Amino acid sequence: MKITDVKTYSISIPIPKPYFHPAWIPGFTEKHFTFTLIEILSDEGIKGYSSVLSFSILRTKKFIDKKVKPLIPEQVEDIADIERFVQNMRSMNIPKKSAGTTPYKKRLLFPHITKGLYMLRHFEPRLWCVEVALWDLLGKAKNKPVCELLGRTQERVKAYISTGEKISIEKHVEDARRYKEQGIKAIKLRAHHRNIKNDLKAIEKVRETVGADMEIMVDANQAPNPLPPFWSRKKALNFARELERLKCLWLEEPLPMHDLYGIRELQEKAEILIAGGELEQGEERFGQLLDCYDIIQPDVHFSGGIGQVKRIGEMAAQKGKMLIPHCWGSGLSLAANLQLIGSLSNCPYLEYPCDPPFTTDIRDAILTESIKIGNDGYVTIPQKPGLGVEVNEAVIKRYGKDS
Repeated sequence: MKITDVKTYSISIPIPKPYFHPAWIPGFTEKHFTFTLIEILSDEGIKGYSSVLSFSILRTKKFIDKKVKPLIPEQVEDIADIERFVQNMRSMNIPKKSAGTTPYKKRLLFPHITKGLYMLRHFEPRLWCVEVALWDLLGKAKNKPVCELLGRTQERVKAYISTGEKISIEKHVEDARRYKEQGIKAIKLRAHHRNIKNDLKAIEKVRETVGADMEIMVDANQAPNPLPPFWSRKKALNFARELERLKCLWLEEPLPMHDLYGIRELQEKAEILIAGGELEQGEERFGQLLDCYDIIQPDVHFSGGIGQVKRIGEMAAQKGKMLIPHCWGSGLSLAANLQLIGSLSNCPYLEYPCDPPFTTDIRDAILTESIKIGNDGYVTIPQKPGLGVEVNEAVIKRYGKDS
């Protein structure tokens, strides 16, 4: 099967009022759900797709056109062809400005500058989406879902609702009650108040509402955070101990991503599971993070592609750690991470983004059929070839722009 072209589109789907206000970007109003869509065409008429959230769609397109396209194999017949592409990608020099290029002593001296540099990772071109599209293409050519090509380990996974806004206690309680009535088994809340007592009040009320049979996770979003509220190591530990009292399952990104010493110290002192790593990249880096986190959270689109994150999952399993992917993105992104999950033995949960007005209809608009949670709280791994889902080309025509 020969590859004939690679196209990129900017997809921008309107979000109804009152719009979406992501807790991780205080003060920002998101009026459109925007992402980059990759389409790989072949001489057999088969198309491979993937999508990725990006603050730099034009830069992503530029790098794909100039740097990535020449590395894509002319033919894709098996996994080895994708692996060769990955090796070429790893050797490619992608200019970027992040704290990873700053000497460690300077990072300690200028912590807020370091946070800002790490935040710039949001603006780096996210090129691993091309690898994901190649897997979709290969799976369709082989008439198998990607998880079978990787080695299937599970057919379904428990979903947790991943909320995204900082809202009132009353709204938290109302949402949690509704999700529990729908059969949802777990929910993740955001901790973003300047006074963490307000976050704890919300979590306490949610726990009172759902009882002991619904799991609660909490995300502090401190990893790349250059904006207040800032958490110190002491604040993170105190908060972790309060979450232990409330029987929460894990605390996510409680400290800046460069502070590995602090994260490891927190993990050793706290009883609650500590999770993170969604913006990190590569096997070597995750090898370090496995000594700091109980749960690592790479995203196949950010962290190195499906094949590399699969190997990271195997590394985690050897150390008795969980890999639970970051999945905030379109339904196509969710499908890609679901295929990965279907091949892992140490992934008991799926992040399921949903926080109206950012609904599943908006999230999955790019698909012909939405990815649903069953009445038992589980999501079935899609069984169709490739990523297991079909792209709604009418949505590309309506909301897409050849970027």
